[in-house]
Amino acid sequence: MERKHRNQMTSTEINYVETLVHAITEWDLATEHAEERMREKNVSKSDVVSTLRYGAVIEVKNNGRVLMRARATNGKMKDTCVVVDINTRAVVTVWRNFGADNHKTLIQSEYTWTADIVTFMRTQCRANA
Repeated sequence: MERKHRNQMTSTEINYVETLVHAITEWDLATEHAEERMREKNVSKSDVVSTLRYGAVIEVKNNGRVLMRARATNGKMKDTCVVVDINTRAVVTVWRNFGADNHKTLIQSEYTWTADIVTFMRTQCRANA
């Protein structure tokens, strides 16, 4: 599994992925794992929808999964993180992350994917379906 972090993406790649995810309106929020995590992590469906509509891309994997994050609002201390599968239009998992977390434990060496994300999404994913 290869992946690319936002810090490694061009502004064109970031814009493309965010525009794509924001434009999809029919996500499957009812996957068993996602529903379980929403209960465990106290993440509402409206938090998930808002993250998918307005959030920022953080990571893209070469299997078509995208991690989106929305900054905490309404007095919430934690950001909402949502992983979706572009090909199936399904929410894979969700969690909360402290907004002030600067990810000191992020292992940059695990982000080795150098592909152009726009080309990947257009040719390998069901991105334009």
